[in-house]
Amino acid sequence: MNKAILSLEAQAEEHAEDYVCGLRANGVQVLPGYYEQAFRKKFAELIVQECAEIVDNIDSVRTESFHRADGSKIVVGDVLKKYFGISHESTTVVT
Repeated sequence: MNKAILSLEAQAEEHAEDYVCGLRANGVQVLPGYYEQAFRKKFAELIVQECAEIVDNIDSVRTESFHRADGSKIVVGDVLKKYFGISHESTTVVT
């Protein structure tokens, strides 16, 4: 995984740990799955926030680093994939 994903993952882990500790501190019984649910929710939120920020600031992104090898027009999806280190080869379509 690239640094951006690892950073978001670490933030989500910290959030989930804080969430579970907060529940325990308030006398709430922490059931199995609370940590995982909190982690997944926060991780998804962070990814969406990061994507939204990239899209909002697309004009300021150094787009020359996102050109396709064939010189074809850049699209936002390509910018996001490049940022998160996802190549076309690494994605799988499930039908």
